Amino acid sequence: MSTAGEHFYLHMLLMTVKGPTLWEDLHTFEGVLHPSFYAACLAWGLLQSDDEWQQCLREAATMSTGDALHWLFALLLRQCEPAHP
Repeated sequence: MSTAGEHFYLHMLLMTVKGPTLWEDLHTFEGVLHPSFYAACLAWGLLQSDDEWQQCLREAATMSTGDALHWLFALLLRQCEPAHP
C-alpha cells in the first residue's frame, strides 16, 4: 500500500480512536490487533468492505460475456466506490 494510503487510514483512525498512546492502540479494535491501519479502519466500520462487489463479479463471470463484465466493472467503479478497485 502506498504511503499516502497509509497516511489516509492513519488520519481516519486518529480522528476516531480516543486517547491512543501506542501504535498498537490504533491497530486494535475490540481487543483484536489488526495488521494494518487499513484493516483497523475496516474493523471500526470506517470503510466499506469490497466483499459484496467481488462476489457480484464472481457470479457474473460464470454467466456473462467479456463485454458485459467490462460494463459491470465500470458500473461498480462509478457507482459503488470500492475501497480497492
